[in-house]
Amino acid sequence: MSSPAWDAQAPLRIGAAMAGSMGESVVYQRPPSAAGVADLFTPTQAAAAPAAPPAR
Repeated sequence: MSSPAWDAQAPLRIGAAMAGSMGESVVYQRPPSAAGVADLFTPTQAAAAPAAPPAR
């Protein structure tokens, strides 16, 4: 699937019409594939975190 190029006439503004705050944002050069989107939601960080010390 291919998307036409978008010719922006102004700088990128993220959250300009939002009330509140955002924790993170990511901008991609092109739409990610289905596998790429799935990778974004795979809990790899939880597996890499150190184990909690045993309770006493």
